[in-house]
Amino acid sequence: MRNSAVSLLIPGLFEAFDGIDPSLFPEMPSVTRLVSRAKRSSLPTLPNPESRLLDLLCPDCQLSKELPTAALRWRHDFAEPPMTPVICADPVYLRADQTELRLFADETFRFDRDMADELVTKLNELYAEDPLTFVVAAPDRWYICLQQAAEIATQPLSAVLGQNVSDYLPQGKDARYWRGLFNEIQMFLNTELSMRSGSHTLPNSLWFHGMGTLPAVPTKAPRDFRLLSNQSFAQGVACWLSMPIEALPDTADSLVQGDGVQGDGQSIYIVLDQLAAPVAYGDFTAWGQQLEILEKNWIAPLLKQLKKRRIRQLNLYTNRHEKNTLTTYNIMNIFSRKTPFHQLCRAL
Repeated sequence: MRNSAVSLLIPGLFEAFDGIDPSLFPEMPSVTRLVSRAKRSSLPTLPNPESRLLDLLCPDCQLSKELPTAALRWRHDFAEPPMTPVICADPVYLRADQTELRLFADETFRFDRDMADELVTKLNELYAEDPLTFVVAAPDRWYICLQQAAEIATQPLSAVLGQNVSDYLPQGKDARYWRGLFNEIQMFLNTELSMRSGSHTLPNSLWFHGMGTLPAVPTKAPRDFRLLSNQSFAQGVACWLSMPIEALPDTADSLVQGDGVQGDGQSIYIVLDQLAAPVAYGDFTAWGQQLEILEKNWIAPLLKQLKKRRIRQLNLYTNRHEKNTLTTYNIMNIFSRKTPFHQLCRAL
């Protein structure tokens, strides 16, 4: 364990939230200590956190421009690769906001598996003559199986949260069909669910994304690391790389037994994505609450383990194109000047 390197992937950690009084930002002493003492290095610019995770775990993979989210998640959801081209068709909620339709994918949807199965059965009946089949893996994870790959470019769900969907609809040769399907399914779901929602929000649309081609796993794919995450995309990556799939513990303390982190000599990657939705929705209060949980449960305990030499290195990746690396050597740099967290958010 003492030779283990721990990497945290935390999209949304540093956000400016323009217009918010700096005094309202949490102090985040462990985060500011980490960043002030860490060595900072630039990374290749990538469009989203999912691409960053793939680049870190399998840098030699030759991926298509379109993220293969559907194929990766399918591997995890069904324990085998898809037999036909697949695209994600995830339930979302579109909210009218003046002249825009903003997209939300809220974990608080009161939407169970029985309802999802019922709706998908009706959709397959409705589109029985089209070359596609709807499949449910979980209430929040649907797919469409195709006879042949669609010629479209799509945007991952993470990029569209809180945004006006008209700016992110499918592009390409087959875009007209998929945009039409997007509109038709909105009408179908609004009709089917309008009498069921009561006081609860239910999805009223599907978001299509992630039909990229999944290449073969390179022969030099790394094997000496662990990936901890509750994120379905990350779990799919682990399955694709034949890694053990590990759920995210509540705190970093549960990684430690005896005098170090379980898995001596391994690289341990931890995906902490609970800040992404608050940032996308512009919810400063929820963002601050989640920040304090991350500080207490993850950053502070891992700094403590690094200082005690129970791990040799701590890496921090955010949605910025950089890597912050803290080792057992530079954590002792007591002369480094700490920048207040609200300034880091607006400067980094």
